Amino acid sequence: MMRQAIRALEIVGQIIKNRKGSLPRTQLIDMVTELYFTAFRTIGFFGKLVTNTQDEIIENLKNDSNEYETKARMKERLNIFIQLYSLRFCLGIFSKVIHSVGLSELKEIFSEVAIKIGTPAAKVLSFSINTCYGRMSYGELQKIYKEMKSNPVVLRILKARVKSYLYNNHVDYKKRQQIAELFNWQVAPSQSNKQLR
Repeated sequence: MMRQAIRALEIVGQIIKNRKGSLPRTQLIDMVTELYFTAFRTIGFFGKLVTNTQDEIIENLKNDSNEYETKARMKERLNIFIQLYSLRFCLGIFSKVIHSVGLSELKEIFSEVAIKIGTPAAKVLSFSINTCYGRMSYGELQKIYKEMKSNPVVLRILKARVKSYLYNNHVDYKKRQQIAELFNWQVAPSQSNKQLR
C-alpha cells in the first residue's frame, strides 16, 4: 500500500506539473490538496504500523537477546530508534512531494493549500516546496517558527528542511546568523564553512 501511495504522489505530481497551464486554478488546488492528504495518510499508516508492532518487536528482541537487559531499557532504546526512523520516513515522504509537484510558478497554490488544510504539517510542507523552488523568506520562516515552536515533531521537520536549504543554497552570512539565532544554532566561525551545528 505504501509503495502504491508513493507512486501515486509521483504520478499526480507529474500531472500537476505538466498540465498546470491548462487546468483551472480550483482544480489545481484540489489536486494539490489531495496530494498533501495522500502524503499525510501514508505517514499516518506507517505510524500505526510501527505502533502496532512495537510490543511484538520488543518481545522478539527480548527472546533473542543474550544480554540481561530489562524490558523497560529495551523499550526505551527501541523508541529512540523508531522516532529517528519515523522522522526519516516523514522527511522522505515530504521530499517525494516536494520533488514530484514542486514548481516556482505554483507558489501561490501551495500557500493557498496550506491555508485551506490549516495543519502544521501542511504549512511546513508548503514552506518547504516554496523554499526548494524559490528563495527562503526570513519573515515567513519566523512566522512559521513562532506558530510551530510548541510542536516538537513539526519543529524537527522544519529544522531539517531549513538545514537542507542552507546546505544547498548560497545564503549570506548575516541571514545565516539570523536563522541560526532563531533556531538557537551555532554558526561555524569561518564564513567559508557553511555547516550549522
